[in-house]
Amino acid sequence: MVRFENKQVADWVVGKNWTFGNIPVLMKKWTPLFDVVHEKTDVFLVWVRAPGLPSFLWVESVFKVI
Repeated sequence: MVRFENKQVADWVVGKNWTFGNIPVLMKKWTPLFDVVHEKTDVFLVWVRAPGLPSFLWVESVFKVI
């Protein structure tokens, strides 16, 4: 949890796409009803490289497992 100087700074930080060592970091505003266990996130598009993966394995079910 991070506390910001003011709302403008918080809005700027939350409105950006951040990474930490090439890992996407999702920043959301806290609310009194926030429940980390049941918090939902949106679906994010990602690029996946799978060199050598046979073309018949290029299906959604395989990539969900990956």
